Amino acid sequence: MELTNEVEFRAQNSVKQIKSLMHDQREDQAKLDNENRCKKELEDKEKQMTLKKVNLETRFTKLQDSSTKSKTTLMEKTAKIQELNKKIIETRNKLLNLENDIVQITEEFSEADIDKNSILHRNKKNETINMLKQIYSGVVFLLITTRI
Repeated sequence: MELTNEVEFRAQNSVKQIKSLMHDQREDQAKLDNENRCKKELEDKEKQMTLKKVNLETRFTKLQDSSTKSKTTLMEKTAKIQELNKKIIETRNKLLNLENDIVQITEEFSEADIDKNSILHRNKKNETINMLKQIYSGVVFLLITTRI
C-alpha cells in the first residue's frame, strides 16, 4: 500500500507538474503570440514609414525641380522686364526727340506761312503796279511800302 500511495503521490505530483508546465507553456505561447503581433505591427509601421519616406523624397525632388524652374523663369522674366524697361526709356527718348522735331517743324511751317503771306502780298503789289503801269504808261509811280 505504501507503494501504491507513493505511486499515487508521484502520479499526482507529475500531473501537477504537467499542469504547471502546460500553464507555463500557454503563458509563454500567449507572450510569443503577443510579441509576434507586436513584431508584425512594427514591420507594418516600418513599411508604411518606408513608403512615406519614398513619397516624401519624391515630393521633395519635385519641389526642388519646381523651385529650380521657378528661379529660372524668374530670372528670365526679370531680364525681360529690364529689357522692356530699357526699350521703354529708349522709346520715350525717341518720343521726346520726335516731339521736339514736331515743335521745330511747326515753327518752321509758321515762319514759312508768314514768309509765304508776305511773298503773296508783295506779288499782289507788283501785279497791281504792273497793271497800273500798263494802263497808265509813261507815268512813274512812287509807292510807299507798308507792312501789314
